[in-house]
Formats: sequence, structure tokens, C-alpha cells
Amino acid sequence: MRRFFIFFSYLIIALMVFYYYAASENSQFSEPYSLQSNSSLKDYSTGDTLTIVTYNIGYLSGMTNNLPMERSRSLFENNGKNAASLLNRIDPDIICYQEIDFQSKRSFSVNQFEQLTTALKHTSTYSSINWNKNYVPFPYWPLSAHFGGIVSGQAASSKFTFAQGQTIVFDKPDFAPFYYKDFYLDRLLQIVDVKIGSDTLKVLNVHLEAFDKSTRVSQSIKLKIIADSIANLYPTLLVGDFNSKPGYVDTTDGMAYLMQSEKLESAISREQYDRDTLSSFTFNTEDPYQMIDYVLYGNDFVKVIEARVLREAGEISDHYPVLVKFVLVPQNPNN
Repeated sequence: MRRFFIFFSYLIIALMVFYYYAASENSQFSEPYSLQSNSSLKDYSTGDTLTIVTYNIGYLSGMTNNLPMERSRSLFENNGKNAASLLNRIDPDIICYQEIDFQSKRSFSVNQFEQLTTALKHTSTYSSINWNKNYVPFPYWPLSAHFGGIVSGQAASSKFTFAQGQTIVFDKPDFAPFYYKDFYLDRLLQIVDVKIGSDTLKVLNVHLEAFDKSTRVSQSIKLKIIADSIANLYPTLLVGDFNSKPGYVDTTDGMAYLMQSEKLESAISREQYDRDTLSSFTFNTEDPYQMIDYVLYGNDFVKVIEARVLREAGEISDHYPVLVKFVLVPQNPNN
């Protein structure tokens, strides 16, 4: 009997080790970064107004995001239709997504980027996978609520041509144990070159650390160095989910460092925020209480015409999208 219990104990340990390594491995999908570039669908003349939207779509799970509950297929179908309808009405020239699923059990294996790109009829795309696991055991309980297999990340699409795309991976939280890091998503910065007329617009799409402030600050400092160097040379838009309140609200978090930039400004200015604070909140969509999603622009080459939070999105996600209309400032006005 003693030998049986010893054997059984070793078997359980072996199965747990096997599960750990099998579940934390990447699933078989496509390349982690994928660029599709096609000819521009839109004519452009100097001075034309352009529109960009940034949207953390929370894998179309609405306010159920990260909650320990089973979700119906109809929830995702309805939110997908509502998102497509909303974005079609807005008709953005460029859109950047965070938390978008490419093939995940939690969202019924629908490629949400393909779904929305098709609805918008955008032909240039850049996708970056930041979470690719055979099995994610979260939320921890009940087991039926586990995310399971996940292929998710960030993405951008446009009517204009993407000349190239680059993805930078930030460091994970130092405090986290190895088993946490093995199942945790990467935090990414996408850099996409968008050809607009004779100009190259640099669009930076980011999703910073949510749960560890020191890691988020470190990522923000690195991001500021990268973004400032680009904005010094090119028309630049830095967009995404920064998981940080404005620097004038919290002077110790990541946005406080980014808002010290002499090259970048928030499209939703402090004056606009102070004038109508509630309308500037982007999270959450059930009971908005903070602004953590932004569009920052390079003030040398970009002029903002309008910036607003799209409250009409409702609870498609737990985040509201942010819309900015802008024009490119001629780089050689005397020519």
C-alpha cells in the first residue's frame, strides 16, 4: 500500500508538471507579428482632416471582462455587431485596438480583428500577439470560467498604406514569480508607419501594465524616450490604454512622466478635462470614474481639431474608445 501511495504521489506531481509546461506553451497559430499593406483606399490632399480611434475592446466582453463567470456566444455576437455599427458610423481613417482576440476560447474562437477590419473595409493591417497560451487557468474559480486557450493582442488598421510595422515588448513585473510570468501577457508597443500623401505618420499603439505601478512607471519612462525621439522627426500619434490617470491628477504614475514631454501633448487637454471631467473618463463603461485611455500627438507636425470620448459605445467593452480628428502640419510649408 505504501508503494502505491508513493507511486500515486509521483504520478500526480508528474501530471502537474506536464500540465504546467503544456498549458504555458504557445498555441499553434501564426507569426506573432503580421503586417498586411495595400494601396491607399482614400485620396489625400494637404490639409485634409483625418480621424483616428483608439479602443480597448476588452475582447468584446463588456463589463464581464475578467469576472469569474461563463459568457454566452450571443454576448460576443451582439457586441461585435454593435462595435462594427459604431465604427462604421465614425468611419475612422486609422484605428488601434487593445485586448483584441484573434482566436481565443473565451470569445468562441472568433477572429475579432478580422471581423472588425472587414466591417470597416480597411485593407492595411498590423497585428501583434501578446498573449498566446494553450491554457490560461484564470479566473481561478470556478473551473468552467477559465479562459482556456488564448491568442490575443493589439492591432491597427487603416484606409491608408502601412509602410512597415514594429513591435517592442516591455519587461514584465519584477515582483512576479516565474509561474505568474509564464502565464501572463506581454505588454507591447506597436509602431506603424502610415503613408499619407507624401508624409509618413508614425502611429504608436500601446497597452501598459495594469496591476503593478512600479512596472508601469518603468514602461512609461522607456516609452517617453522612444516616443520623443520619433516625434522629433515625424508626425506622431501615441495612443492606447496607459492604465494611468492624467499626470495632473496623479503625479506619481506613468502618465505624469509622459506628460512632461515637450514633444507630445494629450489631445484631450487639461482645460477640456477640467471643463467636463466626467465626459473625459474612459473607464469603466458601467460607472465611469477615471481616464486611462489617451491619444497623445506630436505638436510639431500634428494639429488637433477635435478630441472626445465616445460614450455612445455603451458597454461593448469596459473601456470607451477615444476619437481624435487632426490635420498634418506641412513639414515644408515654403515648398
